[in-house]
Amino acid sequence: MNPGIKKLREYCSSMRQFFVSLWNPRQTAPKTDSMQRIFSYSMPIDRLRLVIAALSSVATGTTIPLMNIIFGTFSANILVLSFSL
Repeated sequence: MNPGIKKLREYCSSMRQFFVSLWNPRQTAPKTDSMQRIFSYSMPIDRLRLVIAALSSVATGTTIPLMNIIFGTFSANILVLSFSL
């Protein structure tokens, strides 16, 4: 058999298995302990860093809209002062 045809058949077979696994939920269902397994490899200092990073991202997410509000009122005050002169 031609090696190119053999490779093509292997590729088609692997793609067929891939698409069958997408449609069969029993094969693709994630394990419930996957997150616990991921964090089981971390040390306590790593978990502390993750908590600090999560809190920092929340703080950053709240300060950006507040900065927009403060800058908006500041620019409105400048416009009011410029029109009053």
